[in-house]
Amino acid sequence: MIIFNFLHKKNILICIFEKRIDANIANEVSSKIKLKIDELVGQNTNSDNLKIIFDLKNTDYVSSLFLRVVVITAHQLNNDNFTIINANQFVKDLFKTSGLDKFIHGINTVEQIKKYHPPKNFSNNARIKNIKI
Repeated sequence: MIIFNFLHKKNILICIFEKRIDANIANEVSSKIKLKIDELVGQNTNSDNLKIIFDLKNTDYVSSLFLRVVVITAHQLNNDNFTIINANQFVKDLFKTSGLDKFIHGINTVEQIKKYHPPKNFSNNARIKNIKI
């Protein structure tokens, strides 16, 4: 499901994902990542400088719930401390369709994520046009 590799000297947590991150395991993956971050911070890892890399080199499918995992993880970190590497075309297309493709292209900051607003035409392509709460 997920393999963690922590580079102590560089304060980098590499999360290597296995073949599929489907809806059935996305929440479990998210919980494992949170526990690992909490463990590292508990071991006096400087949380302000902790960097996380999601390596998708072995991943051929992610469900849309993986987007939630990405956003939750990125929000736990400081600026310039989150990136995704080795995403295949399917994953890139999913991120592009959802309007989150900036995660795939290089390093992105938490500030960029917090300030992100979907493109104006995003709602035109959305399946749900109106939600009444």
